Amino acid sequence: VGIDNAGERRMDEYNPWKAADPRQGGGEGEAYVRFLVETLKPWIDARYRTRPGPAHTTVGGSSMGGLVSLYATLTRPETFG
Repeated sequence: VGIDNAGERRMDEYNPWKAADPRQGGGEGEAYVRFLVETLKPWIDARYRTRPGPAHTTVGGSSMGGLVSLYATLTRPETFG
């Protein structure tokens, strides 16, 4: 599943930590991960033949997408392997 980023707001959307300088944004990464775990993944698993366990589920990205993907994997090992 590919997810489009928020364009100009991607620093906010993908960074789980709020930057010291407000112009650098951040802080919404946890909400993004909750969306993946609580909304998107259950929707996919309910509609497609998946192996839903963490051994068969991963998340990835590049740049800020890679940061939030690593954060998701480290904070949600019950979902992402």
